[in-house]
Amino acid sequence: MAIILALAAVALWAVTLVLAKPGLARMDATVYGFVRPFLASILLLPYVALTAGFALPSISVLLLACLGGVIDMYIGVALFMYAMKRVSAHEAGPLSNTAPLWGVIAAAVWLRESPELSTYAAALLVVIGSCLLTVQGRGVGRRHGVARGLLAALGTGLCWGIADTAIAKYCLTHGMHRATLHLTYMVAAACCWGVTALLRGRFRREFYAWSGLRIALITTLTGMVGGMLIWFIALDLAPANVLAPIRGALTIFIFLLSIVFLHERPTRRAGIGVGLVTAGVAWVAFYG
Repeated sequence: MAIILALAAVALWAVTLVLAKPGLARMDATVYGFVRPFLASILLLPYVALTAGFALPSISVLLLACLGGVIDMYIGVALFMYAMKRVSAHEAGPLSNTAPLWGVIAAAVWLRESPELSTYAAALLVVIGSCLLTVQGRGVGRRHGVARGLLAALGTGLCWGIADTAIAKYCLTHGMHRATLHLTYMVAAACCWGVTALLRGRFRREFYAWSGLRIALITTLTGMVGGMLIWFIALDLAPANVLAPIRGALTIFIFLLSIVFLHERPTRRAGIGVGLVTAGVAWVAFYG
């Protein structure tokens, strides 16, 4: 059940990442970054009231959850938006999806979980497949032109792997209800983005176009509310090192969505990459 839930969360995140490209084209990046966790915080209040009752764990766990929100929804999202401004969605998505590798490593080092060798192998298959999807025979000039964007996408994977898996699992196993954790992540991110928007003077009306707000609302519902809610439930049910490689399915979903909605023609290298990612996810699903 945990793996099915994790796959459902990943599917929702894939929709969110694909829609990020048109969203950023219609709205200032700082505004886009602020609106989404702000709306998510408001939408999550009834859920938290009915489930966790706003009960708080120890201060140390609460502060760690705040740090997780900052790493995940502020630093990680900022890096991803930077990458999306400079490379295409099907390029930024796979590199940001190196999160499974970092999640497995963080779970082993920090949470003292003992993943099987096969779990590491599955995570590596996901990462190799993602890289094959990203590197598709560009010219030298093209490579140099997008280097910073690709590096930012890689940094995104590091942030998401640590925050979504290791930090979240630690908080859940140390007395924090998943609803409270979810809300804490969103509030921490909204505060950081709010301060950034204030410093950059982004609270004026002209920065909030309805066309961009509509996409921001949709991605809030799919990624920050639905996806995260389902992912935290899955983390409550299974070890972090088992679920981390499941995030590799994100590459598969993005790949399929790019074909269906963007009408892209995948190369043979891309097909091999998707095959490796699928193998890594299936390995964990059936043998993890």
